[in-house]
Amino acid sequence: MKKKPSLIPIFGCLLLSLVGCGKSYDLGQVSGTVTIAGKPGNKIRIEFVPEPEVEGPASAALTDANGKYSLELILKDGNSEAGAVVGQHRVALFDIQLAESATGRDVPIRLKSDYSSISSTPLRETVVSGEQTIDITIP
Repeated sequence: MKKKPSLIPIFGCLLLSLVGCGKSYDLGQVSGTVTIAGKPGNKIRIEFVPEPEVEGPASAALTDANGKYSLELILKDGNSEAGAVVGQHRVALFDIQLAESATGRDVPIRLKSDYSSISSTPLRETVVSGEQTIDITIP
């Protein structure tokens, strides 16, 4: 007589997927304004990447027309969660305005290339628990 497979493992996996077994991080809620040469940094993608000693995913946001942003965690499953992990971060900036241009002609270069690389960016910020404002000013 053939033995029927048990449904317990299937229900166990289903329960774990509903409850979630993802890692929880200590987060800070980060918002602010990006200013470039005294003007709002609109259409800038800002990324906070934790230093190697800080465990957790990076966070990112896209600035609005006034240069304002609110960070969200970049999770592996494609979901997002408001905030950034607590600790020291390197901050990279990417000019979406330039990337959206078909040719790049007549689009002013607003950022030095150093700002668009995690390894060379001079920007460092510390995220703490709770709500905070971190403004980024590029001369």
